[in-house]
Amino acid sequence: MDSALTPPFRVQPVSDDSISAKAAQKKIDAFLVDFQSRTLAPSTTGNSAVTHQLKNLRDALEGERKKKKDA
Repeated sequence: MDSALTPPFRVQPVSDDSISAKAAQKKIDAFLVDFQSRTLAPSTTGNSAVTHQLKNLRDALEGERKKKKDA
């Protein structure tokens, strides 16, 4: 019988601060560099999914910045 799957941890924010899209993009980029350096094993599919979603968020923030800049 297969072992029980463990759900991912749920992140609960305790506070929030407003930051610009540019600042958020810089923080995500820094996190991605650090995260990718720690997860070099190709068998970590969950980590690659996280990396992919963070890259999508980074790209969306960049698109939002460009859209506001052009307006």
